[in-house]
Amino acid sequence: MAEELILNELEAKIRALDEYKSKINQLRNENGDLLSKLQSKEQDAMDVIKYLRSENDGLQEKLRIYAQDSEKAKEMTEKIVMKANEDRDFAIAEMETRFKQKEEGRESEMRKLQEELASLKSFKEQRDQYESTISRLREELAQEQEAHRQAMLSVERKLIEEKK
Repeated sequence: MAEELILNELEAKIRALDEYKSKINQLRNENGDLLSKLQSKEQDAMDVIKYLRSENDGLQEKLRIYAQDSEKAKEMTEKIVMKANEDRDFAIAEMETRFKQKEEGRESEMRKLQEELASLKSFKEQRDQYESTISRLREELAQEQEAHRQAMLSVERKLIEEKK
């Protein structure tokens, strides 16, 4: 009778240990899945940031070229004005017409550059949002990992207490 009681208790403890092992394996699998998801999200965010940086670099280069072109056009205009002062007649009217056309083109380019700059600012805001999201996800993962660690410690304590 006593042996059957001990045998039943041992079988119950074995079942409990098997359940704990199953739960531990399940928690490990969930932890692996969460880590995989976080790495995927981090990689996606890094890809977006890399793309935004390359776009930013390209737009900065265009802006530099446009500034150089604008400066060259300005210098050329000054030379034309000096020559126009020497030839005060018909050349002045002709040069003013050309200057106005170039100025309109520059204004159009400046509007485009302002739009591109606004787009860059929008990209920066999006990047900041992504970085904020990544930080928040990292904190959540750290909290989940700590909770998981605490759960594992609790399970281990229960196992040790049951062995005693």
